[in-house]
Amino acid sequence: MESVKLIGLGLITICPILVYIFKFKTRKVYEFGQEIVPLDIDVDDIKSGRFIDRKYMPFRYPLTQTMALVKLDMNHWSIVDEEYYHFMSEKKRLFDNYEEEKLASNPFYKRLYGSEYDHICEELCEFVVTHFTTRFPKLFQRVSNVVYNKLLNEEYDLNKMDPFLVVTKLSMEDFFITVKDEDTKQHKCVGVSVAFGGGGFPIVPIVGQGMDEIHKKVPYYESKLRTSMSKWFDKFIDPVERSSWHIVWDKDLNCNELYTKHREYHDDSEKYKGYVDNIPFSDFYVRVERQSLIKLPKSKAIIFSNHPLFLNIEKDLLDVPVIPTIIHRTMHETPKDIIKHKHFDLLRHHLDPYLLEAEKRQQEMGVMDPYKPVRTQEGFPFRR
Repeated sequence: MESVKLIGLGLITICPILVYIFKFKTRKVYEFGQEIVPLDIDVDDIKSGRFIDRKYMPFRYPLTQTMALVKLDMNHWSIVDEEYYHFMSEKKRLFDNYEEEKLASNPFYKRLYGSEYDHICEELCEFVVTHFTTRFPKLFQRVSNVVYNKLLNEEYDLNKMDPFLVVTKLSMEDFFITVKDEDTKQHKCVGVSVAFGGGGFPIVPIVGQGMDEIHKKVPYYESKLRTSMSKWFDKFIDPVERSSWHIVWDKDLNCNELYTKHREYHDDSEKYKGYVDNIPFSDFYVRVERQSLIKLPKSKAIIFSNHPLFLNIEKDLLDVPVIPTIIHRTMHETPKDIIKHKHFDLLRHHLDPYLLEAEKRQQEMGVMDPYKPVRTQEGFPFRR
């Protein structure tokens, strides 16, 4: 009789959990009208590198200073791949092991507090948790208000943890939260979790700033981007993505040497070029900032996420039809303010011979027609 009671108590305890799991594993989840399709990948698939996501190839020609937005497939909104462990280890290091006191003064993490901002972070957290547990059900699971990260063997109690911190600990991406300021009529930044900015600059100063202040150093922002961006933010509904890229010779997520050397040499271009000349061509990467924008349904906050990707020029790009030509021409033909902003003028002399040789080889092999106009490749921003 006693054993029957114990079994009964056990069933009473476990049944709600089973019902919860069954409910959320069998229902279809839609984000902005798109069905999220679960991936059948497990921890071993990620650790071994067996799972390979779509090849990103975000090279458009000609490169003009526009937002260059394309529709975002929400199934590819967040990336989880073999780099997950490295990214999350770097986040933990840069965010001071997520210690509350240190995080409060961290240069890369900050959010505003107050009921309005708390609700936004809660909505974002719920969105991210639902996305991850739906898209990657064998990697991330939720039982009641506890989220289990199988990759890191961690669990997050949604009743106890700050929601923005949960988002940070789950995702490889950096996040910027923006909302419209009714006084200035501009969107302003109210939260950042940005470990991988690439330049090593403190990010928290932009919290509280409007778009004009944040983008004032971006080439042609005032003349070409400001008005269109403002109108677009107001009308924006469907999720989109865009990308930006520049060339580096290391894979440091937080701060590439491209920037530290520039600060060290104080704009001494000849000294900088001399340093670059000693770097093997095999060390050069295109660093891609894969950026996406979504608008949360309830709060209408716009969430800007960024995921850096590194494509080795020699191994990943030289044999891709037309891409070496696009990179070469971009470094020379882009408006000069963009060239200077991306430091192309300090690198191109060293890379030109390799890129031009690759172009010649592609023409001889018949994979590139020298008489056909160079243009953005079909399938942009993914490789066909």
